[in-house]
Amino acid sequence: MHLHRLGQRTSPALVLLHGIPGSAGSWTKVADRLASRFFILVPDLLGFGHSSDAEDIHAESQAIALELALEAAGVDRATVVGHDFGGPIALSFYRRRPQFLPH
Repeated sequence: MHLHRLGQRTSPALVLLHGIPGSAGSWTKVADRLASRFFILVPDLLGFGHSSDAEDIHAESQAIALELALEAAGVDRATVVGHDFGGPIALSFYRRRPQFLPH
């Protein structure tokens, strides 16, 4: 899963999930405005944008891929915002990894 990153790594992490169809580009204006206060991570969901194709693009599979991408990026807490199909992905992600919930 390809992650677009904006802002300072030391800021609180904010993940913005696009809907289907779509790509990380759906969040460009929002991400640009929030990057001064947050470390913005905007993935291209599997099968979209710069991410690899996948046979299984269901919410649970996307959540697993997001989990792996955030771990690889060194992110251990994040607020995850989902638009459209990004909403069920965010819920699946937090169900799998509640420790990522911001405190």
